Amino acid sequence: KDLAPASAIPSWPPLAIQCELWSNAGIGPARIAVMDRVATPKIALLGRSRDAPAGVCFVALDGDVAMLHALEVTPETRKSGVATRILNGAANWALSKGAGWITVNVTSANAPANALYRKLGMRPVAGYHYRRAPEVTT
Repeated sequence: KDLAPASAIPSWPPLAIQCELWSNAGIGPARIAVMDRVATPKIALLGRSRDAPAGVCFVALDGDVAMLHALEVTPETRKSGVATRILNGAANWALSKGAGWITVNVTSANAPANALYRKLGMRPVAGYHYRRAPEVTT
């Protein structure tokens, strides 16, 4: 889908404002360092709203699969189309690199994200869950 100018700006390494947006959402230097270690094609996308930074995500390619990670949108711009524009930008980038698929991981409890992905035609294809070991008392 064609995007409005400067609505999803790609870069790597991430810009300071992208790192700030991630930091505000609890994604710190350690997770950004993991993104940096990815050896395949990758980008960070900066989403904008009303000419101001409004969201960010990371996308990496493995073969014909693009994996979207760390999608964050500022609270004041949620439900304004920022995430949709970022995802469209991610899909356009992935297609330009030869990807046939774009994937995301999202918890079933994240209703807003799941609604967004459904609206964009995405569907669950796999699932997993975490287990917690029982507490050991002595």
